[in-house]
Amino acid sequence: MKKKVIISIIVLLLILLGGAGTYLFLNEQKQSKFEALLNSAEKFMAAKKYEEAKSVYKQALDVKSDDKVNGKINEIKQIEDSIKKLDEVQKILDSGTVEDACIAIEKITYKSKDIDERVNNLNDKIDEKKKIEEQERANNEESSSHEIIGVGGIRKMEHPCIGSSDAEGVENELREFQQHIKVFRVSLGTKSYNIATSNPPIPPAAGYRPFQSFLKACVSHFVQVRNDLNPENMKFDAIVCDGSFYINVIDGKTIVYSCAFDLYSDVIMMYYSNK
Repeated sequence: MKKKVIISIIVLLLILLGGAGTYLFLNEQKQSKFEALLNSAEKFMAAKKYEEAKSVYKQALDVKSDDKVNGKINEIKQIEDSIKKLDEVQKILDSGTVEDACIAIEKITYKSKDIDERVNNLNDKIDEKKKIEEQERANNEESSSHEIIGVGGIRKMEHPCIGSSDAEGVENELREFQQHIKVFRVSLGTKSYNIATSNPPIPPAAGYRPFQSFLKACVSHFVQVRNDLNPENMKFDAIVCDGSFYINVIDGKTIVYSCAFDLYSDVIMMYYSNK
């Protein structure tokens, strides 16, 4: 009887030892696979192949749950998000404004050597674009300061305010003019002029000035600028375009004077004269 008990105990011990050995062997295999996956993921990270690294880290989690691996996956997500934002900053720099680029780059909060390096490079590009834009503004201001102020303190243009001054352009304008020609009498002090004009339809919007007030302002300025020409011998071609009102004065087939108004005011904004 005692012999049978002893044998049973020995068999049970052998089973337990075998089971423990199998568990240890399988656990060692699992750990080896886990570590191999981690090593592979780290190599992808070093090569900046973040999508591949994330995939291998997820495989490692299937083998064994690990907080550090979860942390690595979250880190990769932050890196990928930062890279996306960096690409957006570059697109803004290529086609947008410096201000928009500055706002976009401030949204990048993740810190790493690679990300910081790209942020620094983009900041250098932003500074360079700032200098270019500041120089362009300075050039524009300098150009504006050299604008020609003509008769009546009005800005003088180098070309007609609207339309083309070449022969073909003027001929096209004259054909349109002949289809809508009217004669208005314009009184300036003690003088009156019969003015041939095209009288375009001004939209009936509240606040728009009537056509005659624009014509009178134009003739008044014209006789000051071009006192060598008789306004009654000219063609005053009036044009409404994009919320503005223009009059080209044509002598024969040449635009000799041109002026521009805002439709809400009969004050001349700018003018052209070929003399």
